Amino acid sequence: MAELQFLSRQDLPRLAYEILPGRSPGIIYLPGYMSNMNDAKCLALKEFCCSTGQAFLRFDYRGTGVSEGSFETSLIGDWKNDALAVLDELTSGPQILVGSSMGGWLMFLVALERPERIAGLLGTGTAVDAFVNLFRSLSDEVKEDVA
Repeated sequence: MAELQFLSRQDLPRLAYEILPGRSPGIIYLPGYMSNMNDAKCLALKEFCCSTGQAFLRFDYRGTGVSEGSFETSLIGDWKNDALAVLDELTSGPQILVGSSMGGWLMFLVALERPERIAGLLGTGTAVDAFVNLFRSLSDEVKEDVA
């Protein structure tokens, strides 16, 4: 059975994760806003992957769950970089990204940056339109800070 581990990154908060070995393509779960790797959808997906022998990785973004860092000072770009670090440093080969709520938005951002690593995308309540509409309403100065 998998155990909780931490991804150490120079000058950045450590990220909590759990990885289950299995067959390819692997599945990476990206939780929603103010959620973590212990939400009900993630645990159900973990159980499914265990029963089918599918590789699976779940993690907490900085400032959420048991990862280090401050939720209040984290930006969407920080969480995107967390997801990219998990993809790049903890997995190999093709991956299926499963994003819930804000995790769906992050799933798209990760796929745009690493298209060669992505075998598929599955979003649940992805909230993409909410982020796009909110982003459009921001001033240019704030948009630069957020990105």
